[in-house]
Amino acid sequence: MYASVNAAGIGSLPSVPTAEPVGDLREARAAAWARLGMIMRSAPGFISTAHVLQEEIVAGMVVDMIQLAGRARRGGTDMTLHLVDYAFHEDSWQSDLAGILRRMHQRWPADVRRQMNAVYREALAAFLAYAGIEPDDT
Repeated sequence: MYASVNAAGIGSLPSVPTAEPVGDLREARAAAWARLGMIMRSAPGFISTAHVLQEEIVAGMVVDMIQLAGRARRGGTDMTLHLVDYAFHEDSWQSDLAGILRRMHQRWPADVRRQMNAVYREALAAFLAYAGIEPDDT
């Protein structure tokens, strides 16, 4: 939750400093408060959560799984992740893991795709393959 609120505020700042930094900070504070309000008003079920929040949750989960796999590899252990909850695979509510990954990937500009590929390489390719995204599309 803290990361989401912070990211909303920081993401609202202009990429180039303006002559009104106090106004920029006010807008960032308003964006952060708006995100906190969205989180607090969200329905408790993942299915009915706002898409932006679903995507933030999935992004955090994927990074955690990538880190877990990396630790296993560094330790010399083979690793296979098993997603056993059927909700990961049930696409009828548009909250399945593959669908959310496709939604996120579609919005990534080319420079973000390059950065993600540079940082996460094989692990990202595995998650994109799970979502049915061809490597040429990255």
